Amino acid sequence: MTDITKREVIKASQSATLHIGLTPSSVSIMSDYLVRFASKYSDIHFDIHEGSTFALKNELENGLVDITTLRTPIVLNECNTCVLLQENLVAMAIPGFFDIEYTNISLKELSQKSLILSHRYRKYIISAFEDNGLTCDIYCECEDARTAITLAEHGLGVAILPSSMRELNPCLYAYSIKDTNLSTEILLAWRDERIPIEVEKFLSELK
Repeated sequence: MTDITKREVIKASQSATLHIGLTPSSVSIMSDYLVRFASKYSDIHFDIHEGSTFALKNELENGLVDITTLRTPIVLNECNTCVLLQENLVAMAIPGFFDIEYTNISLKELSQKSLILSHRYRKYIISAFEDNGLTCDIYCECEDARTAITLAEHGLGVAILPSSMRELNPCLYAYSIKDTNLSTEILLAWRDERIPIEVEKFLSELK
C-alpha cells in the first residue's frame, strides 16, 4: 500500500486528521502547540511523520503531510511559512577538546580544528569562514544532527549545530562562535493552496 493510499485510509476512518511533519529538533517546541490544540479540538487526530528537513520538504510538496516543521536554510516551492524559533549555531565538543576552557571561540580557532557539519549548513558555514579570509577543515558531513553529536561525543571533531541540539547530549560543551552571526530558524510550512480546515484551525492557534 502506498503512502498516499495509507493516508486516504486514515482519513476515511477518522473524522478529521492533521498530517504533520516534525524534524527531531522541533519535537519539543511543537509539543506545546499540539497539547494546546488537542485540548481545544479533541475531535481532530494527529498523523505524525518524523524525518529530516529535506525528507519532510519532499513530503510536504508531494501532499503527504499538510504541515511540517523545517530547518533553514531551505528552498521551498509554492509554500507558506512562519518562524517558530530563531537560534544561533554553536560549536560543540567534548570537555578537554580545546586546550583552554572557553565560553566562546573564534572562527580562526575553529579553522584549525576538524569540523562536523550537517549537509544543510555546509555552504552557509564555508561562506562565514571565507568572509573572514579563512578556510575550514570539514572532516565529516552527515544528514542528521544526532549523528554529528555522536561523532563529536567520541572526539572526532567539533560539531557546529543549533544551540538547542545540546539538549541531546548535555555532556558536550557548547561554545558561542565569535566574529560571525551564524543562525538558523525553525519554520512551520504549508502548501500555498486551499488548505484543510484542520490546518486552518492549527495555524490560528499559533497567532
